[in-house]
Amino acid sequence: DCVIPVIFEGEPGDPGRECFPPALRFKVASDGTLTDQHEEPIAADARPQGDGKDLAKLKLVAGLLGVRLDEIVRRAERARRRRLRNWVGALAVLTVTFAGLALWAEINRKEADRQRRNAVTSLNAATRTSNQLIYDLALRFRNQIGIPSAIVRDILNRAQQLQTELTASGQTSPDLQHSQGSVLSEMALTLLSIGDRAGAFEAADHARQILE
Repeated sequence: DCVIPVIFEGEPGDPGRECFPPALRFKVASDGTLTDQHEEPIAADARPQGDGKDLAKLKLVAGLLGVRLDEIVRRAERARRRRLRNWVGALAVLTVTFAGLALWAEINRKEADRQRRNAVTSLNAATRTSNQLIYDLALRFRNQIGIPSAIVRDILNRAQQLQTELTASGQTSPDLQHSQGSVLSEMALTLLSIGDRAGAFEAADHARQILE
């Protein structure tokens, strides 16, 4: 009763690929010896053709906690939805922040004729701030599990568009170009981690051109 088997390889009942040891396949007598009475062990099957790793993990947790599998599944789904809501809320705040930065950049651009030096300074500061936010976003997305890839691509694409607009609005410098190239490199790694190979290649190639 204290053993919860998990199948990773082999095949129960197959003489050549049996995965259960004798102590699980046969009943054990009170003196600790194996009998010839067959036992039918219940196991979590982590093989692709079985439960798969995710469901096997939930079965294992259910067995350890002594609760039904459907309760563990509901708990996991509630936790996933809660994480998704938290991330969507955070992304909404970041979107508003990016919009504010874009508005700030536009106001400063219109004032450039009257106060060009201050406008350039403000644009560079906004660009650096935007680059840092995008850099942090790329790192967080790459290390966070459970965020839909479509949301990741959308927010990074919006952020990259803002970065391009900010860069085009003012005078660039080697420091800003290096910052932009570093951000694109991080975006490429993040896009690659969520399976967007085309987007990752495009971002990496853009980064290479800027850094060269």
